[in-house]
Amino acid sequence: MYCFRPLQLAWLHKEKIIDIPEISTEDIDDRSGADVLAKILACAQSTWFLVSTSARLQQKLTLTTLEILLLPYVAVTWMIYFFWWTKPLRIESYTKINVESLSDAKLVQLARATLPIDEVPNWWRPVPLEMHDRAWEFWWIEKPWDLKRVRVRHTNHLIPIQLHTQVARTMAESWVADWYRDAINEAHPSEWDGWDDTVIYLSGIFIYGFGLVAWNYQFPTPAERIVWRVPVLTSCGGITIWVPVAFMLRWLRPGNTWKELPFYVLTVMVFAARLIIIAQVFAGLRLVPEGVFASANWSSYIPHV
Repeated sequence: MYCFRPLQLAWLHKEKIIDIPEISTEDIDDRSGADVLAKILACAQSTWFLVSTSARLQQKLTLTTLEILLLPYVAVTWMIYFFWWTKPLRIESYTKINVESLSDAKLVQLARATLPIDEVPNWWRPVPLEMHDRAWEFWWIEKPWDLKRVRVRHTNHLIPIQLHTQVARTMAESWVADWYRDAINEAHPSEWDGWDDTVIYLSGIFIYGFGLVAWNYQFPTPAERIVWRVPVLTSCGGITIWVPVAFMLRWLRPGNTWKELPFYVLTVMVFAARLIIIAQVFAGLRLVPEGVFASANWSSYIPHV
């Protein structure tokens, strides 16, 4: 069994190696139809939470820090379901395409045609090895490379001999070995660009920074107010300085110990800050303002005589 990406499937179809069956729009919609009810319920639940919270704010009733912390996730939920409304939540079936056994030469030709190293971002990773009988979606470069000038990880022994002869003395030699590890990081799609980074950053600032709304919240003690403010500022600051730090460190030589250390530090800082905020949210429920227990007067929103 092979697991190829759309680009490889298109090439195989163009070379008349495979026949891709026609899949109608109705068939795709039918696969996501069973999840419509679950999506509607999720959107309805988040909408009701927003409406009830807005009513409490309009009537000057106090919110808990838990409610404040959850508010930005309503917007994120709506955004996700807006873009993923027709996307099945669980893939329970697939379309199998029959293909005769591909020779080594044909697979190498496929890699050369669809994975030139100068057109694929250097963080790109193929489909995980567990989904492949043979991992042939590897990095490819045509020209030999002076490997003495770069740091090559000592993992080339993992590469099968028939593949090693194809990539020897190229940059691909050091990348192909990653294919034969137990797992491959698939965090980024090949279409990743600056716009995606911007959206992720703005979403992070929106979610992490929303805690600033409770800057002057009536916490049980002054110390707990500080415990709230510091992690919120740490979360916002951590993801804000991530971008300039990444830009400055990109010029360091690959394999430099200092190149990855700042990212580990920032990750631990943000993660610890979020844990502290979550702990503070539940700890603060032991002693909340009196207005938290008051119910919104819904009759004031209904016209009546």
